Amino acid sequence: MGETLCPSLLPHLLEAAQGNWNHHFGSEPLHVRLFQIRPTFERSVASAVADRNQDTGIVERWKVAFLISGATTPSAYKTDLKAVDFFDAKALVVAASEKLGIRGLRFRHVSEDKDPSPFHPGLCAEVWVGKTKAGYVGALHPRVALQEKVKSPVWLAELDWTGWMATALRPDEVRPFRMWTEAPLVERDFSLVLPEPGSSDAKSADPVTAEKILQLAVKTGQQWVQSARVFDYYREQPPKKMTSVAVRVIFSVDGRSILETEADEAARRIVEAWKKELGVQLR
Repeated sequence: MGETLCPSLLPHLLEAAQGNWNHHFGSEPLHVRLFQIRPTFERSVASAVADRNQDTGIVERWKVAFLISGATTPSAYKTDLKAVDFFDAKALVVAASEKLGIRGLRFRHVSEDKDPSPFHPGLCAEVWVGKTKAGYVGALHPRVALQEKVKSPVWLAELDWTGWMATALRPDEVRPFRMWTEAPLVERDFSLVLPEPGSSDAKSADPVTAEKILQLAVKTGQQWVQSARVFDYYREQPPKKMTSVAVRVIFSVDGRSILETEADEAARRIVEAWKKELGVQLR
């Protein structure tokens, strides 16, 4: 039997996940973590010219993909079980990128009028490295889930290997080492209410993304901000449609403990920048 030239790795991962679900008879949800890296094959844009030149018109591209489903941990008390979500899938892309030394990693919101099949258009994001779109990360489209009889919510990512590795460290490139600080850090949590696009509070017609919020926090906090991340997200149902995001910012300074007054001043500047440039309000 000849092997099919596949344009995507996702069907193989879904098939493997189905095999795991079909052989699972426990009462707890199955903890599924799968990945694959291999060549894929696509018909090039210039395929018509290639056919006349006795060429196949098929382009080989290496891709990497992963699938996660089930609880965030393999086993726990049932009351502690939490299903994986978009942020878990995104975190895998971020962690792998950091290990490979990839720089310029960004995520862009996918508007619901696009069709990034087989991803859910409202629950996925484009993965960019510098100026190159490397792929997508997000939920499996409900239509595909119904068609394939998927038994549990699934989160996927598929990345073009060349585009993803465009800014990675070379094998002979030394990774810069940054000494960790022994001084205590200061954490501040912010609960933010995002303006609806087109509302009077919105500063632009584009939606406020987590990427914009975090980048502005790091830019405004300058030397005081060690890191910033989103750790919670909530969106109320219509008619309110209010979106709330929880952001944790960690403040530190090299060589000594950061003062509470310094962290307070940096936090104040960040909140003012969020309000002024993005229209974001504290909840």
